[in-house]
Amino acid sequence: MSTVAYVPRSLTAATGLSDALGALVGTEGAGLPVLDGRDDGLVGWITHQSVLAAMHRATRRPDG
Repeated sequence: MSTVAYVPRSLTAATGLSDALGALVGTEGAGLPVLDGRDDGLVGWITHQSVLAAMHRATRRPDG
């Protein structure tokens, strides 16, 4: 059995966008796993692009 070369930091579903972006900036990979925060079940994967898209949606005006 081979050894995992890199175990990424994980986030929880309750992690805010700003904190998630900070974690992504400090990671080697393309994204980070998102855990449910209760029993560490995997609920998703977050990337730089998904954080930026969410931040963009949050700052857009409803008419624009």
